[in-house]
Amino acid sequence: MYFQISHKTTYTYSRPVFLEPHQLRLRPRCDGVQNLTCFESKIDPQPAGSSDGIDLDGNITANVWFHGLTKILAVESRAKIFTQYRNPFDYILAERADRLPVSYLDPFQGYLAPYTVRHSESHFIEQYARHIANMTEWKTLRFLTMLTREIFEGFQQTVRGVGAPRSAEETYLSRVGSCRDLAVLFMDACRYVGIAARFVNGYYAGDGAADKLSLHSWGEVYLPGVGWRGYDPSQGLAVTDQHVALAAAGIPLLAAPVVGTFRGNAVTSELAAVIDICVVGDNEMAAVDVAG
Repeated sequence: MYFQISHKTTYTYSRPVFLEPHQLRLRPRCDGVQNLTCFESKIDPQPAGSSDGIDLDGNITANVWFHGLTKILAVESRAKIFTQYRNPFDYILAERADRLPVSYLDPFQGYLAPYTVRHSESHFIEQYARHIANMTEWKTLRFLTMLTREIFEGFQQTVRGVGAPRSAEETYLSRVGSCRDLAVLFMDACRYVGIAARFVNGYYAGDGAADKLSLHSWGEVYLPGVGWRGYDPSQGLAVTDQHVALAAAGIPLLAAPVVGTFRGNAVTSELAAVIDICVVGDNEMAAVDVAG
């Protein structure tokens, strides 16, 4: 699929503030399954300086800093991406990874530690994960498929525009969650049965039917012999060419599109985001090629 995406995030402050350095992760990934063909961004107020970098998880970041006071921070990006990830199961899983818990050999075990170590303990999530593992005979791929479907069918989905993801236990007990809450639940359940998992922020083509588009979130797992593969519990399916990834990390905060703080006394802030996604299908792309 060919995506044209515009994404504008605006922070409005109740009184002028001084912006501390910010880190932006708004450039879509460019790898073997999605190809970024064009990217541009605009920031208001104009940064005093900026530098591009690569963070711990390999995400492209823009580090920006400012001078003076402002009542707004607006970050706008435009991107064109071609995705070609139609078959999410076009691989041969390493034999040692067929059963849970997954056996990660050295040196991978050390590298994957941030994605396997649980940051909080929950008896409820452990029992939930083990129940699904038992139902799937502790088979890795069957577990991932069933976990994704069980979350999709067993939890009510809601839209929560702002705020950090809720804990897996809170989502599990309430049976309600946004896409980022469900992604955290998926991630923690995977870690309880020995699967390395991380959090992904990005866009989803299927959201085009919604009145108001928002950032989408899902999970990725590391499979020996394969690498990182995505599963979207809010859609109940494995990630395909309908998803565009921005950033991934073991902790949701480190995959956030805009991270930064401000200085000011008795200041409140409001966040608004506007996302527009245009998807061009294969037939339309062929027509464009012929016309070109």
